[in-house]
Amino acid sequence: MKENIKGKLKESVFSIMPIAIIMIVIGLFLKFSIVTIVSILISTILLMIGICLFTYGVSVSMIEIGKSLASSLVKTKKPLLIMIITFCVGIVITIAEPDLLVLAEQMTAIDSVTLILCVGLGVGIFFALASLRIIYQIDLKKFIVVFYGLILALMFLVDKSLVPISFDSGGVTTGPMSVPFIIAMGLGFSVARSRKESKNDSFGLVAMCSIGPVLIVLLFSLLVKGNMIYKYNIATETRDFTNLFLNYSEAILPTLKEVGLSLLPILILFIIYNLITKKIKKAKLKMVISGLIIAFVGLSLFFIGVNVGYMKIAYLIGIKMVANYEFLLVPFAILVGFVIVKVEPAVAVLTSQIEKITQGSVSKKIINTIIAFGVSIAIAISMIRVLTGISIIWFLFGGYLLAIVLMFVSPKIFTMIAFDSGGAVSGTMTTSFLLPLIIGVCYQKGGNVMTDAFGVVALVALSPLITIQAFGILYNIKSKNMLDISKIDEEIIDYDWKCAYE
Repeated sequence: MKENIKGKLKESVFSIMPIAIIMIVIGLFLKFSIVTIVSILISTILLMIGICLFTYGVSVSMIEIGKSLASSLVKTKKPLLIMIITFCVGIVITIAEPDLLVLAEQMTAIDSVTLILCVGLGVGIFFALASLRIIYQIDLKKFIVVFYGLILALMFLVDKSLVPISFDSGGVTTGPMSVPFIIAMGLGFSVARSRKESKNDSFGLVAMCSIGPVLIVLLFSLLVKGNMIYKYNIATETRDFTNLFLNYSEAILPTLKEVGLSLLPILILFIIYNLITKKIKKAKLKMVISGLIIAFVGLSLFFIGVNVGYMKIAYLIGIKMVANYEFLLVPFAILVGFVIVKVEPAVAVLTSQIEKITQGSVSKKIINTIIAFGVSIAIAISMIRVLTGISIIWFLFGGYLLAIVLMFVSPKIFTMIAFDSGGAVSGTMTTSFLLPLIIGVCYQKGGNVMTDAFGVVALVALSPLITIQAFGILYNIKSKNMLDISKIDEEIIDYDWKCAYE
């Protein structure tokens, strides 16, 4: 256990440190007070410890619950029961998703509970459809064409102020809580099914779950009348150490309550499952419960660091840069884009997987650079949008249309990886750092947060769909004489996202 936690701590340090360094350097450049710099350091420590404990707790609890549940469901051979259970599971894991909670807290134009329930309903429905796809071996492309086609049509029917938040909700849904659980259930489906049918079961689960929230929130938007306006919660710089420590201490109890309520549904689900099946042995049962407790502590520390420190400071950085160094905003956004890729642990898994399926002919460094390039462009576009007021609708419409077209010419392997990775790339730091940063810029420029600032998560999530598939096409052309990747037997691929959480 100690070795595992030590490894997780090392990962979290390397993940958070680049952002922390950038915040400290830019804070000194913008002449932040020493109290604010100390706040960055305190929040960084909380985030490092929090992510370490959370990912470890998830690896010994959520993974086990997901695999056991999926394995039992497949053995029942009852499609309707599988769909009902996966629908409920989708709602439960969404309620517990920290990325969504961070987004909901910033979204004051829509009640946070309403937004979370809409997103949970979307994940539940599409998690059930994803299980149906596995049972009947339906091509993922058919689902993508039908549902993204519907989404692109709805974009022009709803209040434009709700389009960005709709797409953002899809990006944040597949975060640190849901991704390991979803992938674990995919692994559980694979174990329980025959070898011939099981190899691709984990593909498409994350992609499908990312579609649901976008579609449901867009449909909900049809019922909302009038233009939605974001109510600013104007942050000010803390210049007194007493007030700083008071802010952290006052955040403890509310955060513990919020995180406890988010994890409670998962605990209840696990208890009910174990009472019915009685398949988990006592020793493993203790391990799962202890894992959930550790995840609870870690997630609480993470949220205290984010809510008291990072979100507020990112917001202040946006305001001060507009006031003093507006010309540096786009270059700064590009730099942060490259760093954010390093922060998200799922990206490391993604690059390792691509290196594996191309038999080492494509290095991690090359593919990581390609993903970083796409994310940097996405964040730069988001910053340009906020500075100019250009509508995100045309970027989203053109981007997803291009991704769908690429789907029919890119190797199938790259298509599945691209659509599964979109949600993973737009992770927690995108929500807790980039979004507040851009909201701060928007506030200082006097723009509309609903239409100009929201949407950064959506564009980050969209970027891998284009860059990975485009790279797949180029790679396939260049490697014709060496390795025709379109003919690789996909059944040999082990898309092991689980390793990111072990």
